[in-house]
Amino acid sequence: MKAIQAIFEHGHLTPLQRLPLSERQHVWLMILSEAPTTVELGRLAAQSPSYQFLATPEEELYSPQDGQPIG
Repeated sequence: MKAIQAIFEHGHLTPLQRLPLSERQHVWLMILSEAPTTVELGRLAAQSPSYQFLATPEEELYSPQDGQPIG
């Protein structure tokens, strides 16, 4: 997932940077009228399959023997 800025003019979205896409490639767009907050970014990341690997036991870095959480 990549966030980019674009401008909407005359019924078309125009990216403000070059995109690594093929001609006529289909993409999904998420329209935000302002920059997302940290909480919104976290929510978007949680919905993305990109982070599913973190749910696997092998990715758990800490064990109960590492101590108690702060706070």
